[in-house]
Amino acid sequence: MHYYKKQIGHYNNKAARLSILQHGVYNLLIDSCYDRERFPTRKEAIEWIWVSTPEEEQALDFVLKRFFCENKKKQYVQDRIAEELEKYHARCATNKANRNKNTTNGDDSSVIDNETTTSKTQLRIKNKELRITGTIYLEQLWEHFNYGAKGSKKKALSVFDKLNLSNDLFNKILIAAREQAEQKSKAILAGEFTPNFPHVERWLRDERWNDDIREEIEVEYI
Repeated sequence: MHYYKKQIGHYNNKAARLSILQHGVYNLLIDSCYDRERFPTRKEAIEWIWVSTPEEEQALDFVLKRFFCENKKKQYVQDRIAEELEKYHARCATNKANRNKNTTNGDDSSVIDNETTTSKTQLRIKNKELRITGTIYLEQLWEHFNYGAKGSKKKALSVFDKLNLSNDLFNKILIAAREQAEQKSKAILAGEFTPNFPHVERWLRDERWNDDIREEIEVEYI
């Protein structure tokens, strides 16, 4: 999930008495859970929010004990976040099925026709045929990551190479990246908080092109 809504009043009802340090730890942990779409162990929580001092570690332990419950896998879970992630994943599955159906039926005008040759792939974009390698694939995707650090191109290319890209898959990846970037831009203009995109390498590795092109998710409290 690239962003979520937070009701300030509901948040303050639950967390108004936290110290500034505890607020920082709590909000970073919330963002990390939504961004990674899962819950951490204590060790992972320390890594996710870069705990580096005894005071920060003490604040983390307080937040985990106060606002999360430890499950059998030693993960710290919050029911509200879990509920929103479940709804989000259900919408993702529906949207993915609809996109695949539209692509199969030829209804998506953004899909690019492709033909392969023995050593290079011919990609049709805006009625121009381009012979491209995996590096040029990555360059086209790279330009859509305009929010936050993009990470290492070398690592991203390594992930790209392992995907065994077909032209249809690359079309889907490119379309999803563009739509997610446009959605983030609209959210910023609307004054909504939006976490930065993950590094391109991680976005590819986690197959984030399958993420929901989202309907708004409203978090009543955290």
